[in-house]
Amino acid sequence: MSVSLTIATETAKLINEMSIKVLYYEGRLCDCVGANHGGFDPGDSCINGYLYKSVVEYNLLRTSIDMRRVSQKAGMILQGGCQITIPRLQISHHAIVTGPDLSAGVDLSSLFNIQVLIDGGTSTRINCALKAADNTDVSVAEIIYAINSAGLGEIAYESGSDGDPNGAGHISLISLKVGSSSSVVFVPPDSADGINLVFDLNPAKYPHRYIPHTIDTQYLRLYDKVSRGDVMVIDGRASRDNAILKRGTLDRLRAFEVTRLTQVAKDGIFYRENIDFTFDGTTITWLADKGPAVGDNYVVEFLAKPNYVVFEELPTDRGADDDVIAKRIHLALRNFAEAGLVMNLPIDRLPAFNSGFSTGFQLGN
Repeated sequence: MSVSLTIATETAKLINEMSIKVLYYEGRLCDCVGANHGGFDPGDSCINGYLYKSVVEYNLLRTSIDMRRVSQKAGMILQGGCQITIPRLQISHHAIVTGPDLSAGVDLSSLFNIQVLIDGGTSTRINCALKAADNTDVSVAEIIYAINSAGLGEIAYESGSDGDPNGAGHISLISLKVGSSSSVVFVPPDSADGINLVFDLNPAKYPHRYIPHTIDTQYLRLYDKVSRGDVMVIDGRASRDNAILKRGTLDRLRAFEVTRLTQVAKDGIFYRENIDFTFDGTTITWLADKGPAVGDNYVVEFLAKPNYVVFEELPTDRGADDDVIAKRIHLALRNFAEAGLVMNLPIDRLPAFNSGFSTGFQLGN
């Protein structure tokens, strides 16, 4: 018995140590994906065919590292990847608040504003009827769309009364972070306070503050959302990578969580940050009379946390007829080269990219 107990303790310790922080970027295809090689775009525009929603932080388990040919038919080359296990329930919690049943619609013609802070950020007033076709009969979907269009990120979703994303009829707000730094806080708006109608909270008792529960498990929204093409950034040591950009056309890196630029150059000319250009973590902005000519390609070397793209969902042995069985997904390293730009450069001027998606790879059907 003591041996079994020791094994169980060590296994639990190992599982705990394997838990990693993952920053999840939910992706979606846009109409022009076919004409843009399934390109990646971290911004909210349609110029590259693939868009990403605001990042949400999760704690997941990395179950294995492999080096293998993921799929011959997808045109993939040998690359590093990892498998991640996504449980149905989680212990590391987001802050979540869930409103009343609004499946029958709600009249927000006179009281429609809420004011919220997510994870201690900026206080933002939201008109929950802003996107409604009829503000006397506003639907759950219309309220969620209005909240998620307010610039705070993807914080609202339809749920059951307990915050379960498989449910319906209720609106839940979720923090973008987990743990002690996460919170959802309502403060009074300056007019048309609709907090009672939308979330059934007393407008005379502000602030309404929600922090993560630490006793009960919590539904992991990622379990139902994750799909092929989404990006996960695994928290860890930043690694060196590079990309080819084009002045005036593509000055934005496709990588998430870039920690710093190490080199920006063209034809042996090296440009300096804050002297020739500025960098906001995503986009290079050239200063007047500095840098390559408009339309010229240039090479950027940078450090970024490991970026992986969800390539496929893996089969899982089913041990019982319930909905709590974890799912496994395979993540493949991302390649940040733009296909059209790479193909226009002489082969002897190409940098050594990490292996990843081939230039012919296209997401979608």
